[in-house]
Amino acid sequence: MSILGPFQAGKTTSYKSIAQNRQSIYLDLELPNNRAKSTNPSLFLNSYWDHMIILDGIQIQQRLFPILRPVFDQDS
Repeated sequence: MSILGPFQAGKTTSYKSIAQNRQSIYLDLELPNNRAKSTNPSLFLNSYWDHMIILDGIQIQQRLFPILRPVFDQDS
């Protein structure tokens, strides 16, 4: 699922509300320590296959887009 909108439109609040009662991982990819977790995205995503994974600010890590679909599709 993707939530798109202008800066400070409430996207992060929406993510957090949706994830509130689920096992979830939230990564703000504007933060350096969270960007470091994306150095091996397949490993990271596969480690949390049973969680909702929220990638906030993914537009700054566009190299992740070609990796996401195969990882998400492998168990479907």
